[in-house]
Amino acid sequence: MKKIPFISVFTLLGLLLSSCDFSQKEEVDLIIKAGSLFDAQSGLVMNNKIIVVHDGRIKSIEDFSTGLNKYWSHKKIDATGKFVMPALFDTHSHVTAFVDTITTRWGLPSLDVYADEELSKWHLRMMLYQGITNLRELGGFPEISVKLRNQERVGEIKSPRILACSKLMSERPSIFPAIVKEINSTAEAREYVKEMKALGVDYVKLLFNLRPEHSRAAIDEAHRLNLKVAGHIKSTTWLEAIEMNIDALVHTPYGNEPMMDLSSDHVKEVLKRMAEKGIPNDPTLAMRYGYFGDTSFGRNTQLKEVFDCAPERLKEMWQMLSEYKKDIFKKNPKMAEYHNNYVLKAHKAGVLLSTSSDTWTSWTDYGNTIHNEMFLLSKAGIPNSDVLIMATKNGAYQLHMQNDFGTIEKGKVADILILAKSPLVNIENTRTIDAIIKNGKVIDRKKLLN
Repeated sequence: MKKIPFISVFTLLGLLLSSCDFSQKEEVDLIIKAGSLFDAQSGLVMNNKIIVVHDGRIKSIEDFSTGLNKYWSHKKIDATGKFVMPALFDTHSHVTAFVDTITTRWGLPSLDVYADEELSKWHLRMMLYQGITNLRELGGFPEISVKLRNQERVGEIKSPRILACSKLMSERPSIFPAIVKEINSTAEAREYVKEMKALGVDYVKLLFNLRPEHSRAAIDEAHRLNLKVAGHIKSTTWLEAIEMNIDALVHTPYGNEPMMDLSSDHVKEVLKRMAEKGIPNDPTLAMRYGYFGDTSFGRNTQLKEVFDCAPERLKEMWQMLSEYKKDIFKKNPKMAEYHNNYVLKAHKAGVLLSTSSDTWTSWTDYGNTIHNEMFLLSKAGIPNSDVLIMATKNGAYQLHMQNDFGTIEKGKVADILILAKSPLVNIENTRTIDAIIKNGKVIDRKKLLN
């Protein structure tokens, strides 16, 4: 009989033992070894953790020492030297409307806007490319907004998840007449909200010159129909809207005269009431900075690969808007400082702030603007850990999605961003994206550029 070599016996024994050990582990879809894992609940970093992903959700978070002994997967990501955090939110976008020409209406600038689904889909892909997995549309063409939302839900398009919105409800259409619904009575306000409910939107939006009684009618009707309401308001004051239980206030309160003196008792009371009632605010700081700080800021920070793959019509639009902005807006350090002071004061008062692009008003691609927003929030004096919370956990709360998104926790949807460098050290490191995971699946970023 031919003898089995001594070394082969031990090799065979080792294989049998490893096979036995292997069979005792639970198979899952994905395992991520996270050297630094950002906890968006606390703002702290957990070191040397295993994120276990299965069926699109986070099944478990374990220590290095125990996780690999309990689970195995054919798909593994080694992020031991990287920074792992929740994916990003854009809580104020306009992905369905694009600027054609700029004219004058009632002595004010008026933007003629149009819809183009292919341009919308390109922008949605670029938002995903830059780490955004959830967004709220806040005014455009609602039929297209609902259509794109539904297409994303069934996987027909590569896109962040979308919350759809009505046209802008206003007493007199001025700046963007094509995407404004004119409201001249409480009955019209209620009827339009009903129309939007039938269409299937998630939000209705109030614009600045809607008078208080019309705002109240819209908010009451929306809440009766289980819709949310966001407001870019002026004729209806922030304090009035807070008492009407509006669901969100958007932009900084620039132009609202009672809110312009940030040291006033009135501002203190408004921020106190917002914090107490949990009414969130997306300040769109990057958009404001582009008006009063540096008109070329957005263009100068845009990723080359994103700009290069942009449709020519978008490049022409960006150029037109950039030239228009340089002509209309002049540097105003005092006003730029107002916006910085507002976000810092609101943050210290406990107002729930989130990150938002306001899209083409920033004259650049939408994903880029979210990273600019985080940079400017940090520059305004907000700690980087809190800025990351605004872009993740706060975004989920703003959009009423906190049960499933915004943090990396057991049971939540696996929307995860892996960065090469820590944004806690330098907030600009949010751009060092190594991998994006949405619904537990790794996104092929290169394909998004095609």
